[in-house]
Amino acid sequence: MKRLHVYVLAAYCFVVHFGNLFRFSSAETALGVSTLLGLLLAFSAFNRVPQQISKTPMFKMFAILFVWAFFSSAMSPSGVITAYKSLGILILYLFMSASVSTWEFEKKDLSLVAKFLAAGLLLSGGLTLIDYLGWVNVPYCNQVVSGSHIGSDTSGSYVMQAGGFFPRRSAMAAVFSLSIAASVVIAISEKSWLAKAFYSVSALTGILSVMLTHNRSSVLAIGLALVGYVLLNNTFSMSRRVKIAALAGGFSVVAIVLALIYFPAHVEVYKKKIASLLGGSEHTMTSSDHVRVEMLQNTLKSMASNPMGHGFGPVHSVSGRFAGKFTDPHNLLTSWLWAVGAFAFLWLVLFLRTAFLTVIRAVEMRPELVPYYDAGRVALMAWFFHNMAHNSFGTGLAWLLLGIVISLRQRAKSELQYYQWQQNYYRTAQFGYSP
Repeated sequence: MKRLHVYVLAAYCFVVHFGNLFRFSSAETALGVSTLLGLLLAFSAFNRVPQQISKTPMFKMFAILFVWAFFSSAMSPSGVITAYKSLGILILYLFMSASVSTWEFEKKDLSLVAKFLAAGLLLSGGLTLIDYLGWVNVPYCNQVVSGSHIGSDTSGSYVMQAGGFFPRRSAMAAVFSLSIAASVVIAISEKSWLAKAFYSVSALTGILSVMLTHNRSSVLAIGLALVGYVLLNNTFSMSRRVKIAALAGGFSVVAIVLALIYFPAHVEVYKKKIASLLGGSEHTMTSSDHVRVEMLQNTLKSMASNPMGHGFGPVHSVSGRFAGKFTDPHNLLTSWLWAVGAFAFLWLVLFLRTAFLTVIRAVEMRPELVPYYDAGRVALMAWFFHNMAHNSFGTGLAWLLLGIVISLRQRAKSELQYYQWQQNYYRTAQFGYSP
């Protein structure tokens, strides 16, 4: 692999944590440095992309989805141009992922990418915290925030939510959920205590920043993905699981103590959020949960009039606080159902099976590559869980990590096939027959 490609990849992993800081407008889909880097990645192996998509089940599933959405976008009630623009961005990410998946990664390549990923998380999260605390006024940081009515029940004042450098708080949480999960897995795998500290501090900074967005799904998603990684990893002995659990407990205590010291109002917010989920009294904070249910219900009803779908774009709401308006789908499932209509049911069944075989089901590979392979898989699981309550399908970092995971899987399978061929060859040469 050309070393220049690795540097571009590492630069993308760093820059993506700064949202729109390096873009040409405040719109979430605005063009900028990350777009240029993404294009360079997409064209790094452009001639091999069509074949890679056709032979890779995960890419093939997305290609089928996008082909269907190409036709359904022509019936988008919120604007055909908007639907095709969203689809175009997703196609770019698919090409970027497929292109990166053709690379052959070595440990030094993955180590460089992981360091830039954690560094971007640390710097972006750190600037978000110090700007929110008022220690330093960081330009373009936390400028897009909204008041939350949750705090008015007790204090009579709003609890402001952080957004970092992102135009949407859930977009920040989506990117950070990927980086935090990956950083924690690498921290667990690193032998150097200095490296462990670097990745752990990055993850801690990211967790505190995500907490300020009041994004329950992201915090929960990261926790579920990491618990699944520890419990389902059959290479971990019981003693190592206990050590990891102890470290995770200490990590959590530090995060909680820091939150209680510096962000007590946000702790109260999460207490109320948890109380509402457990069946407590109604608060205005649950309005977002009601909106998600309404969006899904309205999307299902829309299939009666247009079973083909409406393309990737805003969803039309016929009830609730967005009645008569087009708004964000609020979760990935609603986005897919709105985009491709009734076809989504069949597609989802096949996609979930393919995703399980591609991401969750492990494959044996070189020991030095395993930590980065696991980091990518756990990050994608955290991102997917996050998307059950948000619509962050167009998170470029997720597509990038998917490409890395697929590349490592393909290499592992290729090496296993070569090893089996060698075994059969030697047996044939020694005994004169092929078993």
